[in-house]
Amino acid sequence: MSGAATQKLAADSGRTSLFMGLGVVAKLAVDVVVITGFGLTGETDAFFVAYTLLILVESLIYPASQSGLAPIFISAATHGGQERVWAVFNSLFTLAVIASTVLAAGAVIASAALSWLLAPGLDVETSALAARLSALMLAGLLFVAPIGVMRAFLNAHHLYGAPASLELLRGVTVIAVVVGTGLLTGALQIDYLALGYSIAALVQALVFGAVIWRRIGPHFRPAIDLPLLRAVGARRMLTLPLLEQGVGQGVLVAERVIGSFLPPGSISALSYGHRLASVIGNTLFTGVEVVSLSSLATSLSVRTAAGLREARATLLAGVRLVVILGAPIGTMIWAVQQPVTRLLFEQGTGADGSTAALVLGIYALTIPLYGYLLLARSYLYAAGRPLFPVVIAIAQLIAMVSVAPALAGVYGTAGIAWAYAAGQLVAGVVAALTLNGIAGPGQNRAVMSLIARTVVAALATAGAMTFIIGQSSILTAWAGHATIVAQLVILVLAGSLGAVVLVGMLLTMHVEEIRALCTTVVAAISRRWMLLYQGRQSVEPES
Repeated sequence: MSGAATQKLAADSGRTSLFMGLGVVAKLAVDVVVITGFGLTGETDAFFVAYTLLILVESLIYPASQSGLAPIFISAATHGGQERVWAVFNSLFTLAVIASTVLAAGAVIASAALSWLLAPGLDVETSALAARLSALMLAGLLFVAPIGVMRAFLNAHHLYGAPASLELLRGVTVIAVVVGTGLLTGALQIDYLALGYSIAALVQALVFGAVIWRRIGPHFRPAIDLPLLRAVGARRMLTLPLLEQGVGQGVLVAERVIGSFLPPGSISALSYGHRLASVIGNTLFTGVEVVSLSSLATSLSVRTAAGLREARATLLAGVRLVVILGAPIGTMIWAVQQPVTRLLFEQGTGADGSTAALVLGIYALTIPLYGYLLLARSYLYAAGRPLFPVVIAIAQLIAMVSVAPALAGVYGTAGIAWAYAAGQLVAGVVAALTLNGIAGPGQNRAVMSLIARTVVAALATAGAMTFIIGQSSILTAWAGHATIVAQLVILVLAGSLGAVVLVGMLLTMHVEEIRALCTTVVAAISRRWMLLYQGRQSVEPES
């Protein structure tokens, strides 16, 4: 596999990740508002029950529509041109509007029953609040399916920016609603926080529609062409991804159900840990997933030996990126779990973040597996084998549910997080076995060698960061107590040292992607200095 394939994938996914990074900032800003405004209480447990219901539906529709519909749009363009693509889009979008209307109405009506089923262990008052927040938040489902179709349509046209801004649009809108209403009423209210998510869905739909109108064309016409949808295999390419995501969300449901029987705040701790780790994982790998899916679908749609070789190169390039990014980031988050949670949970809320710290660290260790599973899904869907991701999801759910009750009984909230990690590990093994034979033995050996080198570098990085954090008592003693500034300084120092150690070790161990990155950065800096020098030289004679 050439380094060019890895560099191209990294460049395309990097541009996509830029928008996702902004979305991460917005998402974390929402978390900060929730944490500082409401803490870890029964009220936030109710909010996260409602939020989980919304995420369950979004996590079904968004990945399923991307995995199933983007290859359909690309195949339609390859074999029928843009006119056929628009005909497919018109039918799918019209059906999505109808389905979302029915779904939103049913979810709002059944919000009380759904919230109780998700968290049966909550007390009566918290359960009632969860039902009310669920009704406010689930109204936004009116736009979810149309957004899913539009995202896949944009990604199929290699317009990755707007789909990648999904969380940015949501975060900015939610903060605007909750802070704006807080200023008007004099206090933050959790009802307006829930309402902000529904308003955000409307904003997302309007923005995506505007981008399609301007960049692709105003060719939408309401229509339902069932023979065309059957011809492109829409039912098969949508049903199995929906089934896979439904099985996968069983893991999230199991976490909430078991967590509802643990002490108050357990659901919130699981949600925060899962959210923070997922935000980082999505930032790192969703760009790789989106770009690789489009590239893989394009390569495999032509059904030639050259296309298959190109698809294999893309897959292996993605695996290398997942290894290089995932292992170090996961161990670095494990190393800084305590200062991060002290910064978030113990500033003005009176909450004990020790449990949340361990939960965050456990979820962080699964980040590399998360990226690998996203990449495996992309290849399997692009290759027209959507049944295999369902098998992988079932394996993960069975593994997690099998050990979660026992681990929760011994380790409490952290036990549920360890059960999630066990499920991810089993899913990764099944995915690797499924993809076995796609890469040649030589490439497999190369990837295993890369994994070994990266893990060694990641452990050394975590050790260096842990040392810095261990010396943080000097800084906090000087500050008088663990102030926000002191915690931020500790994180910056630990992160800076960790980055230096990581890059140095990866360079020493001849990781080609890091060498290429350093060469590019040095060349860019050299060009910048040369331009500045030439500019000064041209000014001096005049003066």
